[in-house]
Amino acid sequence: MIRFIPSSAAEPLSQALWSLSCPPTSRATSDVTQYLFGWVDALDHSRWLMVDTEYEINVHPDANLGGIADILQPLINAGNLPIDTNTQLATFIESKRGHQIIVYEALPQLFKDMSKTREQMIEAGLLIDPSKKIISLGADHKID
Repeated sequence: MIRFIPSSAAEPLSQALWSLSCPPTSRATSDVTQYLFGWVDALDHSRWLMVDTEYEINVHPDANLGGIADILQPLINAGNLPIDTNTQLATFIESKRGHQIIVYEALPQLFKDMSKTREQMIEAGLLIDPSKKIISLGADHKID
């Protein structure tokens, strides 16, 4: 299932999550993959990371928290995440090196609490309902 997680840092977060499985130092020069998950810009212009709740990755033997810590630190400083969040996540990542994790399960609870399903996104007016017809009048059509 896809869950949408609000994040103005969706792009760097997705990149940092990909680095857990494939750190930049271990990538082949031909490897063009940079992100683990995609993201969408909602109708209100907010950005949402699209996380597959069942997606597993192999944590690289050299993986570290890296950019994830930088993204989480402002949330920690604001009191939205516990002060020891980065320490706990770093310990978790180190313990999972060479093993698989389900990415969604490793995310802080705050992210899960703020996440929405596609249906919730549509109900909240953040995404267009694909079952509704959209009429395009075209650029040369005038409405009086």
